[in-house]
Amino acid sequence: MRIRLEALRDYDEQHVDYIDAYIAVKEKHSGSSDVLTWNQKHFRRLGVRSITPGEYLRTASGTSK
Repeated sequence: MRIRLEALRDYDEQHVDYIDAYIAVKEKHSGSSDVLTWNQKHFRRLGVRSITPGEYLRTASGTSK
């Protein structure tokens, strides 16, 4: 219940999609390192590190552009 309430608060205050707010709160509570997303703007607003799928693939394969 606590996570949903935090997500609803962030959704309302930060003007982001509810699912982005929920994922950000889950990430903060779990201690994960990054969120994989195309919508980095919302996660910056929520104070969560994020990477795009392209960035992840380049990092995972050891290549850079």
